[in-house]
Amino acid sequence: MDYVNTFRYRGSDVRVYAGRDALDNLKSEADRAKAAKVFVVCVPEVARGSDLLARIGQALGERYAGAFDGVQASSPLPSVLAGARAARQAGADMLVALGGGSAVVTARAISIILAEGEDVHALCTQYPPGKQPVSPRLAKSKLPIVNALTTPTTAMNRAGAAVLDPGSSHRLELFDPKTRPVAIILDAQALLTAPVSLARGTGVASLADAIMSVAAMPPNPLGDGDAAQALRLAWDNLPRLVREPDNADARVLLATAAFLCNRSEDAQGGGSGQFGVVRSLAHCLASRHPRVGHGGAYAIVTVPCLRFNLAETVAGQARLAEALGARTKGMSDEGAALAAHAAIEGLLRGVGMPLRLSEVGVPREACDAVAADAMTDFFLFRNARKIRDAGELAEVLRGAW
Repeated sequence: MDYVNTFRYRGSDVRVYAGRDALDNLKSEADRAKAAKVFVVCVPEVARGSDLLARIGQALGERYAGAFDGVQASSPLPSVLAGARAARQAGADMLVALGGGSAVVTARAISIILAEGEDVHALCTQYPPGKQPVSPRLAKSKLPIVNALTTPTTAMNRAGAAVLDPGSSHRLELFDPKTRPVAIILDAQALLTAPVSLARGTGVASLADAIMSVAAMPPNPLGDGDAAQALRLAWDNLPRLVREPDNADARVLLATAAFLCNRSEDAQGGGSGQFGVVRSLAHCLASRHPRVGHGGAYAIVTVPCLRFNLAETVAGQARLAEALGARTKGMSDEGAALAAHAAIEGLLRGVGMPLRLSEVGVPREACDAVAADAMTDFFLFRNARKIRDAGELAEVLRGAW
């Protein structure tokens, strides 16, 4: 029998509103959910440094039930629990995550805690020694969530919520598909409130996701178009964002790229998990060293991890080179992959991102702790190159120092 494509697709029911005054659509979402008490989850800077809460209050009228403005970077557990208690006290029957990835993840975790209880260590993904990770089934109904974004975060349409255990600096991973948003709002004015450095960082994370999706093999005819478009939008609009920080269109298109990354991954059945080492090291690096930032972590580890996975994914990385226009006639697959690596590093450097751990003040001796933490990150278990031990990951990090 000739080769036949084998693929899967899993879609999620979500409405996306983009453009000027897109926040006004909150009213229709509250109507659709029959919500009487809509509760907002955001960072202090959004609550006190913009008019976004006032706009939401105006759109919702008497259904606006208040806000928890204590969201913190990386969603540490104490702030998440405080948010859940505030939402419960307000009688919330719908949540709005207003902000970037931390607000989105915190709102998802709040919805889980409100339904399942506060013992997050029992609710999170478990790692039995020598076995595959197990995510407990969280069967109870969850509040509807609307994500109103201020940054182009790839967290926008996912089902997982990783909260930080401040005692161990380890991520506690909560998974529940019922926490996917019912709507995503890409309001032009809201996206302009984020400092360009923050928008750039989340845009870099979107670019990294697009890179992983395009390089995933085998190709998926339902996901490839989304992955290619996400790559193009991120590649074109990151430099545009840096050149024109007040250009709302660049920010909306970067956020669109992030959404397409998520949809492509759904189509691929998590195919970009072939590069799970990228996500695992980036997550753990940013959690242990917050000054690096989410985008900075992805900028530093993406190309070293592509090199780490090269033997197992060379055909996909050559395909990535073609998408970037980096492959020239006569190049081998490996040569094309290396050309893609150079193109990626050139773009990242061009938009002002760090490429070495030493540039962001992470000491060389910290590599072992980050690597050990990454060994219990969910994404690592799907990496194309099987990881024998934390020493392999520490070598990748030392190579990026």
